[in-house]
Amino acid sequence: MRFLHGFDNVVFYDCTNAMGKYVYDDQSARFSIQTARDSAAPLCKPSRGMPRFGAPRKAVLAMEPVQTPAASSPASVQYQQKNLMEQVFYGECQSMMNETAYRSAIVFTSINNLLKIDGSMARYAEAIHNQWHKNNLLIFLHPDLTIRECAEFYSRLKECGLLEYFYVPGKCAGEYFPKAGRVFRIRSFGRDEIRNLLLHH
Repeated sequence: MRFLHGFDNVVFYDCTNAMGKYVYDDQSARFSIQTARDSAAPLCKPSRGMPRFGAPRKAVLAMEPVQTPAASSPASVQYQQKNLMEQVFYGECQSMMNETAYRSAIVFTSINNLLKIDGSMARYAEAIHNQWHKNNLLIFLHPDLTIRECAEFYSRLKECGLLEYFYVPGKCAGEYFPKAGRVFRIRSFGRDEIRNLLLHH
């Protein structure tokens, strides 16, 4: 995915640890997955000043290949780091978002689950308000919600001070509309849709 208008590192994170942290390409793996970093050649600095990991000696070992979702085509190998607690990932996320030498996009596969972890959204709210390096991007995904789930979702966002960042209040109580350029509806979810979202930015 490195061709995405300068995004060198595209990372997915599932805070339920069913998937953990995972990536789809070798370059993102070398930036973000510990076993890939360990098996890569020493860090070098090209003349343009952008640090890069050298190519792995062989195909990355000690990685767990995962089946790509059916919607993704063509199929490819993901690199994965399971059982990565949200508090630990937040530290990694901070580092990636503050990085200026290369561009990262971090995709949280379920904001609903993230909101349910004590203190997690307070951490990310602070980071969002501080506006990490402008060249890096955080993406939060959630499925279509029922009326009750919507109310809970808005309530959680309001508690951590993020509601107005993503939504505009409507005329009726409890009614909110997505902010243009910040919230996007994805009708057919797959890697192509994520690619389109990153191209938009």
